[in-house]
Amino acid sequence: VWASKGINFSGIKSNGVDIAKNVLSGIIHPDVEMLLTEVPALLLETICIALIGTLIGAILANVVIKIIDFNYNKLNALVYVLAFIFYMVGYLLEAWIYIRVTVKHVSHIFSDTD
Repeated sequence: VWASKGINFSGIKSNGVDIAKNVLSGIIHPDVEMLLTEVPALLLETICIALIGTLIGAILANVVIKIIDFNYNKLNALVYVLAFIFYMVGYLLEAWIYIRVTVKHVSHIFSDTD
């Protein structure tokens, strides 16, 4: 909306050469009043938009990093817990097998002596 202040619309010209001449004329002979009054305000507005966008981007990046880090830490803890559980289950199975083999061996020793 604010950009429409600097546009003088007088209809669509069908000739591309006329459009190119008007563009070059505007570059070579700019409107000094607009350059001194409107352009600094628009430049300041652009800088403010850039600063606000940078601030919002930094805040969002920080929040996203904390979410990813928090979920990574939970996932990392889960992997360690599951590894510990599998490790302990392996030891329990090994102990159970050892006890079963020992009991069978000892029971055969005692059953042979009878």
